[in-house]
Amino acid sequence: MAGGLSELLTRAPARRRMSVGAAIACFTLVTFGPLVPQFHAQPASRYALTGALADHHTIDLQGYRLGLDRAIYGGRLRSDKSVGQPLLDVPVYLAGRALGAEPAEDLRDTDDLGMWWSTLWSSLVPFIVLVVLMYRFARRFAPEHALPAALAIGFGTLMLPHAVNLYGHVLAALFAFAALVVTEHPAPSPRRLAAAGALAGLAVAVEYHAVIAAAVVFGAVALRERRRSLWMMAGALLPALAIGWYQARAFGAWWHTPFAYYAGQLNGTTSGGYTLPGWRNINAVFAGTRGLLYVSPIVLVAIGAAIWLARTTSGALRRQAAIGLAIMAAYVVLCAGWSGTPLLEEPGPRYAIPALPFLVVPLAAVWSRWRQLAIYATLVGALFMIAAASTFILVQVGHTPLAYLRYAAHRQFATNLWSMALGPVGVICYLGTVAWSVRLLVRAATPERARAPEPVPVG
Repeated sequence: MAGGLSELLTRAPARRRMSVGAAIACFTLVTFGPLVPQFHAQPASRYALTGALADHHTIDLQGYRLGLDRAIYGGRLRSDKSVGQPLLDVPVYLAGRALGAEPAEDLRDTDDLGMWWSTLWSSLVPFIVLVVLMYRFARRFAPEHALPAALAIGFGTLMLPHAVNLYGHVLAALFAFAALVVTEHPAPSPRRLAAAGALAGLAVAVEYHAVIAAAVVFGAVALRERRRSLWMMAGALLPALAIGWYQARAFGAWWHTPFAYYAGQLNGTTSGGYTLPGWRNINAVFAGTRGLLYVSPIVLVAIGAAIWLARTTSGALRRQAAIGLAIMAAYVVLCAGWSGTPLLEEPGPRYAIPALPFLVVPLAAVWSRWRQLAIYATLVGALFMIAAASTFILVQVGHTPLAYLRYAAHRQFATNLWSMALGPVGVICYLGTVAWSVRLLVRAATPERARAPEPVPVG
């Protein structure tokens, strides 16, 4: 009997973790899954490349709607994005076409279910997996506060609205963070290291700047595993070959990136680029019109947590804080130095999204100590980011995040599958399902917050 009771107690936390993960997935799918994104340039460029690959087996995008996110090489129209996400989306796109979705060449401004289908599987589902993975990984270091930390990073930052639209940042974040999770093992096998390398390579294939996170993860592994870390490089070979193949086909040489042939208009010019940032540029990332202080203040709390832990702790927790700080610092410099950052119409420095999951462990570790600050910062970020996700992600250059609240106040919400199917009644049905999913998440999370009962004296 004692052995059976011990086995039951050992298995109980695993069942609880699965129930929380399932509740996170259910809440996210029910709340944000029915939202149908509108046309704009970033998703259109990705979706067009997927459609061209799937329907015509070509990378030529003549005849597709692209907006300003385009490139031209040799007189041929190209996407200005990396090939990773559009290529991975091909099976999803073909499944949608088989179910009756219109081709990408017929992309509409609103109510385009083909775009919605690709967004669901290429952006929102990876977001769900990422939030659950953050929760599961943070449990290793701070079991009691892993859930609020993961939900804060997921739903209280600029990650959320970019998960509801067809961007590549969340998918790249998932692959990069998964590479770290796979390597965090006392004695990682060559197979595990090769898998981590493949994940890191996929992250770069989706978003080139994810090489920052991939390089830091590789460096952290190399410090521990020395020569065995070369297995990571071997695992990254196939994604690297895919990038090189596409760039050779699309732009004449494997080392030619799409950015070199950008042909859209940013601030009235096709010229842009990167310069070493000054203090004003870095300050703008944090406290600019749409800096992290306004759109994702919980990120600043998490950065402070990582700094504090790196100075006051040791061992595995300090290692995670150092990894998170190294990646985040590099991304801040990237966002500060890129000429297009002040012209972004999306909320905040979105290029930093792949760095955010690496802050979940430090945030979870200090949650109880900084609880009130963390909750306040999460609520402020969630207010703006839920508004951005449920309305329209773009605002005019130079405008503040208050634009999202104005969208909501004027009921300029995104099209909803429920309302498309049932009209005004569908809105009631949608709100009812959201309330049900919130209740489900709260019930699943309750054991995470509840204290264990005091032992009953015997005899």
